[in-house]
Amino acid sequence: MNAITAIFDIGKTNKKCIVFDSNWKVIYKEEQAFNEILDDEGFPCEDLSALQKWIFNQLDILLWQHKIKVSHLNFSSYGASWVHLSAQGEGIGHLYNYLKPFDEDLQQQFYNVYGPEAEFNTHTGSPKSGMLNSGMQLYWLKYKRPDLFNQIQTSIHFPQYLSSLFTKQYVSDYTSIGCHTALWDYSEKNYHRWVEEEQLTSKLLPIVPTKTTFSVQYKGNPLTVGIGIHDSSAALYPYLIMTKRPFLLVSTGTWAVVFNPYATQNFLFRTKAPLFYMQPEGRAVQAIRLFMGKEYDEQLDQISSHFRVSKKELNAISYQSKYTPVNLNKPVFQWIYLDKNPELLQTNWDALSHPEAAVHHLVYDLTLQLSKHIREEIQLDEIEDFYIEGGFSKNTVFLTYLSYFFPEVSLYKAETAVGSALGAALVLGISEKNLDGLRHNLNWEPFQPVFKI
Repeated sequence: MNAITAIFDIGKTNKKCIVFDSNWKVIYKEEQAFNEILDDEGFPCEDLSALQKWIFNQLDILLWQHKIKVSHLNFSSYGASWVHLSAQGEGIGHLYNYLKPFDEDLQQQFYNVYGPEAEFNTHTGSPKSGMLNSGMQLYWLKYKRPDLFNQIQTSIHFPQYLSSLFTKQYVSDYTSIGCHTALWDYSEKNYHRWVEEEQLTSKLLPIVPTKTTFSVQYKGNPLTVGIGIHDSSAALYPYLIMTKRPFLLVSTGTWAVVFNPYATQNFLFRTKAPLFYMQPEGRAVQAIRLFMGKEYDEQLDQISSHFRVSKKELNAISYQSKYTPVNLNKPVFQWIYLDKNPELLQTNWDALSHPEAAVHHLVYDLTLQLSKHIREEIQLDEIEDFYIEGGFSKNTVFLTYLSYFFPEVSLYKAETAVGSALGAALVLGISEKNLDGLRHNLNWEPFQPVFKI
């Protein structure tokens, strides 16, 4: 594929436009954050109109201001999000926030019919997570907002909606269907029976391969446009192409998502709260997730306020050897999003003498939480390497403590934070001709552990 590929990588917090040349080198990167708006019930949600305007404007800037001859275009975005369309193709409601509270009575109503809960979760690889199980958003609309539900002709996953802005093609793909949606029955390899029994199938779109492309003209410029891909599955894709040894991918952002593409079929279905993602060809991938990035960010706000130090200064703190795990073994922070710490009523600021101590303690506690989940829920047999990408790949405090908890593996940190964008680019096609260019530009730097056990 001799192409210039533009990717819009739409995260929950930051939106990026990243352009790769034919050797997968990043030649352009622009980042934007948008203020959220309120949905029809007063809960914050994505400003879809502002996002769309930015996407079109960015492409115009690439093509005509920077004279970059973009030939391929694709999208990666966060999942658990739908755009609902009327018969006339107009938006219905909002792109509802996956953090929006879900009615517990409605959840119980669902499990009373389609449960028991544990069995349902095992089949769907979707632990109970309210609106984060995006299928539940459709169920919520049907029973709580029938005024909107009855107007919906079709519901399209967020990555595919972004693609449709250019292609006018409305489709679905495995990576969006399979990301903790509670829609897919992994044992039957089809939609779960509840989808048909609740008469939702008429609102869902045909499933096409994630590698599907459409040829379009954009203001006279020919483009090959992909159908979009869920960002977590996109982040994993380059590692599956490039690595030789069994590995875990620790993808960090608002969520920390840990993938094990090598878990056996038997292991997939016997974990306590199985979480699956799907690769483009429909294969289940074992995963765990932790709202670690969001927790870190808001705890950092509190540290910044308490010590009157900027977040930029706090984020710049690197690992200091005096903060050994032995010195950090008592919990200090009361969590905002993670499970509350039973030993604490609130954050123990008296135990934190300095911003540096606070940051080390915070990152240690978060890394401990993540490590416990990995040890308890991920199949680690034969895993030799951990690849760390996203924001925490540059955090030496995090990397140091992670190496302490997993001394038996090698840690590699991604040099560039473009994993999801690169995966979205690669699914458009890769040949042996440009595989060498990918190897050259996709550098993973080994992290040298500090602790020896």
